[in-house]
Amino acid sequence: MQLASAAPSKNFEKELTKYLKEVSLVRGFEVTKDDIETSLSFYDESIENFESIGDLKEALGEVIKADLSNLDAIYEDYNLTNESLINLLHENGEELDDYIFIWDLDETVYFYTEETEEGDFERDPNFDKELVNYLAKVSKERGFK
Repeated sequence: MQLASAAPSKNFEKELTKYLKEVSLVRGFEVTKDDIETSLSFYDESIENFESIGDLKEALGEVIKADLSNLDAIYEDYNLTNESLINLLHENGEELDDYIFIWDLDETVYFYTEETEEGDFERDPNFDKELVNYLAKVSKERGFK
């Protein structure tokens, strides 16, 4: 079975350079081809998989604005402020400037907040005692001492 590969348009590199300049302007710092590859790698993708810059833009989504004015949905969805978002990232060894696209940031925030919520559970105070009793019972039934 032969895999079909995307055939970028003849102007793809030229269009990519233009796109990188646009993204850099919106984000407020230089965004490189490697930065785009890094974002795509989170989804097991590569620039080479895209036939056009339009397809690439669609896959990457909206760029985080330099003034962070388009992060309201993240603040609302996760009950965060700009300060608490920065703290959440910092606690996990990351910075807001590590992110170029809203989707990538949203996925990260989801991961960190869900990890916390799912990790918070109340353990049954009798668990250890009941486990020891259960294991002793099973061991006795199986002939172990």
